[in-house]
Amino acid sequence: MNKEQFNEKMIAVAKILDLSWRPRPEFHDNIGNLNGPEQVCTHVRNGVYSYREEGKITFCSVYPRDAKGQYWAGEKERVNIGVSEAKTPEQIAQDIQRRFLPKYLEHLATMRRKINELNQYNAKKEAALKQVADHFGLEIRDDKNTGGIIYPHLPGLHSVEAYNNQHVKIARIECTPDQAVRIIVLLTEAKDE
Repeated sequence: MNKEQFNEKMIAVAKILDLSWRPRPEFHDNIGNLNGPEQVCTHVRNGVYSYREEGKITFCSVYPRDAKGQYWAGEKERVNIGVSEAKTPEQIAQDIQRRFLPKYLEHLATMRRKINELNQYNAKKEAALKQVADHFGLEIRDDKNTGGIIYPHLPGLHSVEAYNNQHVKIARIECTPDQAVRIIVLLTEAKDE
């Protein structure tokens, strides 16, 4: 099926399902997304994965991004189905409604809940870092491998990371022995309070 036929078929399928079709012209393959309300997004390809799927249209789940723009990568399964490109738009829409949407919508609801929890958790971490950064007039650099770090580094300090609004980790302090003693005294005094 050529690009024009594929797009016409997907426009018809989208209309039946009350979704919108967004072709991806930047790719030379027949590819696009079926989009709907509440972050519903299905990636669609026409027989381009491998020779085994020639003559098939593949529908694949897409999950939303978190507040930092990262795709959620935890505890999800891909939901995929393939249908013959020879099917009518009505038949394809029925396959999507019966075989794809129930499982995908269930997973999407779970992912949205987890993303909201992650966004709330990250907001608490950022608030804790901001409290420290604002005191010293520093900025926070987002680091995907940590809870965010204060940048530029304070003298002798490698990083300040936050795990939630009540837990900040000061990592790898480099200082003289005298400074180390003063820091340890301050920390032990603070712990005793």
